[in-house]
Amino acid sequence: MAHHSTISSQIYDVAGLAIKDTLRGFRHISLYLRSVGIRIIHLFPAVLRNPSKSVVCRVDHLAEHVERRAATVVHHYLDPDITRDSEMATFARIAIKEDAPRLFAKTTYDNLKPTLAYLKAQAGIGEEFFISEMLSACAYRKAKVEASRNGDEYANAASVLSQLMRQGVIRTNKSLNAYRSSNPDIRKLTEITYFAHMLWLLIARDYEPEREHHLLHACCDLSSVIHGQISEAEHDIDELARLLRFHAEMV
Repeated sequence: MAHHSTISSQIYDVAGLAIKDTLRGFRHISLYLRSVGIRIIHLFPAVLRNPSKSVVCRVDHLAEHVERRAATVVHHYLDPDITRDSEMATFARIAIKEDAPRLFAKTTYDNLKPTLAYLKAQAGIGEEFFISEMLSACAYRKAKVEASRNGDEYANAASVLSQLMRQGVIRTNKSLNAYRSSNPDIRKLTEITYFAHMLWLLIARDYEPEREHHLLHACCDLSSVIHGQISEAEHDIDELARLLRFHAEMV
């Protein structure tokens, strides 16, 4: 009976994450269409710009409406009981939870947004990114298969890091996997973002909200400095684990 209950819970979690990704996808696309519309308008003759601006305003209004509705559904109905856990999460705290994949996915989504925003500003990149919470959970589950063979926290985290890259958790309008983007700047940004996120999760600490963004920025800055080593390691679990261990202890 417990086995059936676990399966039902997993199906519910997957369905919920799929709905969240779909709602965020609508929001992402509507905002992208708005940005494209604004760029196109500047190419029109002056006499056509005002009517075109009216169309863009309607799209803008739709985008805002979709964003509000999506945010309401996601936060009030699909994240009922894990928001506080995700705010206080570290890799070790997540690992002992019964709903670890779902908690990891929520924490990853919430943390990748400010991580990307900070690193985008540092690199001068204006690209908009889509983060898949469903694929984050999938990455965590797949990494658990590897984790069961070694048991070391840093090796487990390295396996998750590798799976985040493989699964394409971070996407762009032009690429289903930003880590495999044809744009080298996007690839570099994605590698740094994933590593900074996992580094942040591995640092043992008491939860102090006012210090978390400083810690995240420190992880981002450090990951940027060692990007060459991260890129060279790629999917070498042992080397990624060594880098994560060394720098988590240093921060």
